[in-house]
Amino acid sequence: MDAAGGRTARVHWWQRALAAGAVLATVPALLWTTHSYVFALHVLTALPVTVPLFLPHRPVAFTRACLIVGLALLPWGVLGVFLAMFLFWPAALLLLLAALADPRRSRWTARLTAGAGALVLAGVLAGTAAYCWHFYIGPALAAGGRP
Repeated sequence: MDAAGGRTARVHWWQRALAAGAVLATVPALLWTTHSYVFALHVLTALPVTVPLFLPHRPVAFTRACLIVGLALLPWGVLGVFLAMFLFWPAALLLLLAALADPRRSRWTARLTAGAGALVLAGVLAGTAAYCWHFYIGPALAAGGRP
């Protein structure tokens, strides 16, 4: 409640879901570089992706945080291409889509961006599952459980 007794504005749940999906999209990048020398840099890159989730009662600040972090990750992926920073591009795209997914502003834009974000997240999860199956689970099953 605000000082006048009215309800405070909240970030729409579609926007929060896309921002949470962006955090989820950083997990495969972190897992892939766990035993690499760039893991600490990847953790430092993944931390700002969580910032919008801490702003559920401030829609303007949420939108700005999504835009700032999302737009910062795109050139960071180009500059750090040899350090696999491009793995954070799906998270950047999800954050940019989360900034636009407010149905109180434009219902059609929100539906379009929420659907596109769901497809991006499904692609990330399917790609991660295929990678794990091809390189870890499939060979383990082929070997009969023997190392």
